[in-house]
Amino acid sequence: MDTKKSDLNSLIKKMKVDQDGLIEIDL
Repeated sequence: MDTKKSDLNSLIKKMKVDQDGLIEIDL
């Protein structure tokens, strides 16, 4: 569960960064 939570957090961080710069999310 910890690894899945950290993956979710990193995804959220990536989305936030992409919103600030380029909107580019790898699915």
